[in-house]
Parts: sequence; C-alpha cells; structure tokens
Amino acid sequence: MNDFRNLGATLTLREKNTGSLCRITATDADCNGKRGGFGVSGSYILSAGGTGFVFGTSLIFSIGPQNLYLIRAGALTKAPLLIATVGYLSEFLLVTAGLVSVGAVIRIAPVVDDMLRLLGIGFLLWCGLSSLLKRRTDALSQTVGVTTTTRALSSMLAVTWLNPLVYIEIVFLTGAMAASFEQELRLWFAAGFLAASALRFYGWALMGRLLQHWLASPRNQRLFDIAAGLFLIASAALLVRQLYLFRN
Repeated sequence: MNDFRNLGATLTLREKNTGSLCRITATDADCNGKRGGFGVSGSYILSAGGTGFVFGTSLIFSIGPQNLYLIRAGALTKAPLLIATVGYLSEFLLVTAGLVSVGAVIRIAPVVDDMLRLLGIGFLLWCGLSSLLKRRTDALSQTVGVTTTTRALSSMLAVTWLNPLVYIEIVFLTGAMAASFEQELRLWFAAGFLAASALRFYGWALMGRLLQHWLASPRNQRLFDIAAGLFLIASAALLVRQLYLFRN
C-alpha cells in the first residue's frame, strides 16, 4: 500500500506447462490456446474473484474506527444488522466508484496519497481522543446506555464517509487493483472483494452481539473505550512512521 505507482502493473499468469506469460484478459483469443466456450475462462474468473476476496479479507483488521464501531453497534444497539447493512451498502458505492474511475484513480492516486494519509492520521487521532474523552464523560455522568438506532446509523455513515483511509483502501487501492484486469473481469474482482466485505461488516456486528452481556456493564464499556482509543492512537502513530519511512 506504500506505492500506488506499481498497482497499475499488469497481472500475469505463468502457464504451468509452457512457462509462457499471458495477461489476465477476457478478450485475448489465445493464452496457450486455453479459453472457455462462454467468453471468459473459468480460471481467469476464479483468479480475479479470488484476488478480490483475498484483498478484501486483508482489510478486515485495517479500517480501525469502522470495525470498532461495528463491534460497539452490535453490542449496544437494537438493530446491529441494519447498521452493518448501511455500512456495507456504503462500501458497495465506494467500490463502484473505484471501478468506474479506474483510469483516473491510477493517475491521481500518487498525487493525493500523502494528503489522504495525513488526513487519515488526523482522523484516527480524533477518533482515539474522542473515545478517551467519552470514557471520561461517561465516568463523570454515570449515564451509559443503549445507543439509539438513528444515532448509530449516523455514526456508521460518519466513520465510513468521513474517514480518509476508506478512500485510500476502498476507492484508490480497489480501483488500481481492478485496473490490472480487463473490463469483463473487474466485476468478478469486485464480487470477490464485496464477498469479503460482507464477512467484515456482518462478522464484526455479530461479534459485538456476542459481547453484549460483557459490554452491558458501564465499567466494561469504559474499558472498551480506553482500549479502542489507545488502539486508534497507536494506529495513527504507525501511519506516521510508515509515511516517514516511505519518504526517506
């Protein structure tokens, strides 16, 4: 993720028997003479879909504020699946934006990468400090309750659409990786990625539901907020270090 300049490179397959290289494509008529009868080889579809799924799986622990909020929403709201669905539909729109603008993504990603990373660092710090300050406020007021569905939905939209890291990982990276495939295979890449995203959104929400009884205690909620705040601040520090190492 450190350098978008290499993400637009053409993915290749090395044929097992001949050792020849061929581009993953739905339009080339020959790659060692092996194509399916329906326009796109099944092996290419599996490769594109599998690449998307693996990439989507790698982000399960990547977008900190969003994942942490899904856990909290699963435990402290009455409609965790609705909240997860709103987040998932938002991700669907972001992936679609990355797919339809792959050319622009490749051109502008190196330019805006550093800017979005700096904004992402600020966002992580803000979320981390807010979590710690909310802990302090709750401790003083002793009013920790179940979050209303409307407020939870608004928060889900905020941690998705206002998080600069989402645009790096979902729009730019997904668009750049999709550009490695021919147009007919990009939909399969997106399908694999969105399948992994479904596991992420609904999995974290259900994990929160499993923690519902533990988080019912105000003391445990405060502990969760402390851990979440420290985790997000540590993530911001890692991004600062990553940005410094990349520039040097």
